[in-house]
Amino acid sequence: MDEFIKFLKDIREIYSKDGLQKDIRLAFRPQIEKYTQDFFSKFDFDYSGLALSEDYDINIIGPSGESDISMASGGEKIAIALSLRLGIASAITANVIETILLDEPTTYLDGFRKQEFVNVIQSISLVPQMIIITHDAELENAATNVITVKKKNGQSIIV
Repeated sequence: MDEFIKFLKDIREIYSKDGLQKDIRLAFRPQIEKYTQDFFSKFDFDYSGLALSEDYDINIIGPSGESDISMASGGEKIAIALSLRLGIASAITANVIETILLDEPTTYLDGFRKQEFVNVIQSISLVPQMIIITHDAELENAATNVITVKKKNGQSIIV
């Protein structure tokens, strides 16, 4: 049993955040940074670029130089987060993204930030198809098609 526990610890260490995961992050970082920058440049902000640290901390490069992401507005942070996710997806899929799925993307946003998010979503023409799963009726304004699912007699139905 002790041998098996040691084996499990060795596996955990190899695949830990500082093991193989770190090697993969470092190998893909240049691609992810490039794709993230490509997506972010499509938004109309006063930043010329983004830089990812080894630990994927994000710095923005603007007219006054490089600064921490905390200096960005709420809408800019949403655009940066979305750009980073699209950048990671592009690196993994060899830059072929057909669909993106967002599950409850406005859960922790206040009313102002929700509207900023809707504005960002409406400005994205980079992904052919976007599916948003939400309970937030405000997001319907950003949608081309809306499918409503409700529970009836314990079953989910499309209304």
